[in-house]
Amino acid sequence: MHKDDVFEHFGGRGRYGTQTKIARALGIKPPSVAAWRELIPEKQALRLDLLTEGQLTYQEHLYRPVAANDPSNREAAA
Repeated sequence: MHKDDVFEHFGGRGRYGTQTKIARALGIKPPSVAAWRELIPEKQALRLDLLTEGQLTYQEHLYRPVAANDPSNREAAA
């Protein structure tokens, strides 16, 4: 799950209090949200999927590396 999508869902990046809203929803402190990189931690992505009833969607493929010899990995085959 991408950080921008989470911020948009909770009111938009740069809007006062958005980071706090996200932190409260997850039961964590705002500095933890501030430390997120572009791809948020997997645990928080799973929790947000449940909390938002799927409005924000956990995407497993973002958190699982694809093996080079996996036939479903089209880039490795090319």
